[in-house]
Amino acid sequence: MRRHRSAPTPKQRTPTTRTVPEPVLLHQPKQPATSHAAAPTAPVAAGTSTSGSTADDDDARGPLGFPEPSFSPALKVVDCDSFTLVSQATGRRWRAIDSSRECQFGEVLRAVELSDEAGARPGYFAIKELSLGHLQEMQGKTLEDPLREVSALQYLPSHPNVLTCTEALLDENSIYIVMPFYSGGEVFDVLMDSGRFEEDEARLLLRQVLDGLLHLKRHGVCHRDVSLENLVLTEEGVVKLVDFGLALRIPQNEDGRARTIPPQGVCGKPHYIAPEVLASSSSKSGFDGFAVDVWASGILLFVMLTGVAPFEVALPSHDERLHTVAVKENLAELLSTWNISLSPEATDLIQSCLLFAPERRPSLEALANHDWLNA
Repeated sequence: MRRHRSAPTPKQRTPTTRTVPEPVLLHQPKQPATSHAAAPTAPVAAGTSTSGSTADDDDARGPLGFPEPSFSPALKVVDCDSFTLVSQATGRRWRAIDSSRECQFGEVLRAVELSDEAGARPGYFAIKELSLGHLQEMQGKTLEDPLREVSALQYLPSHPNVLTCTEALLDENSIYIVMPFYSGGEVFDVLMDSGRFEEDEARLLLRQVLDGLLHLKRHGVCHRDVSLENLVLTEEGVVKLVDFGLALRIPQNEDGRARTIPPQGVCGKPHYIAPEVLASSSSKSGFDGFAVDVWASGILLFVMLTGVAPFEVALPSHDERLHTVAVKENLAELLSTWNISLSPEATDLIQSCLLFAPERRPSLEALANHDWLNA
């Protein structure tokens, strides 16, 4: 990612504490959602839920996981250097055009839906093809679970700012997740091209992100992996929240409030991980999944407005910048050091999200009503 023009030249980070911190660049490899077939058992050990919940989680107040995903049988017809994918449940057909990108468990293909209707306008889709063998090989080695992504997308009702799953298909070799293809690309790439966004541009994007996160919250779901890479744009500029491989259903207390999530291990993209998630990897303390999404939203806005990340890792003992922003609560000091100018309202919104104590951060509802977002 381009360095903000007013920020000092970044240097190789050392273990020593710096008196003049440097901005953190984000240009790095991206880290690695009728008749129905049963959920595939090949990648899953006996007695293990594909949704990631355990017997202890599944009490009367609600599980961390989702209902098991359902898959329709697929027919893959290979010819020359491409293939046609047919849903044997609905009869819909998609022909793969090219590879869009690789993903952790396979690849994402761009495809066009085939129609027998004369003059029909072609519809473009993304097909995430995941090898069952690779899923089994990776079991237990990563927290991200593509089966959980299918479960989450099938569980959540439709929303304008959340990815939809058109169909989930299965044959003897692979899972195929069919989704709309969004030609606007990732917000990450758009930001790299422009360097940073003006406040009006970032405001429009963040409003839509929060609308999507509020939809998740209304259905008891936290995302846990909010980032620029997990936001895509339609041709009309509508934001879609994608990649639900780390999503969790939040257990509820008897009074209806969200319960603290037991430690789940470190997950998410490094610059966006909240401090309590990092701390939970070495302690038995849990965390509030919605507060984690609020923290990531604050990082998201900072990066959109400046083109750089505020710090490398959310541990005060490892990063002086984090201590300045989240513990001393002095984001203005960091902005002044880097000679970056933001409006007082934008600074206040970011600062409120990046408080070290999660219980002091605003709720998603309060965040969506912040003065800066309603300017």
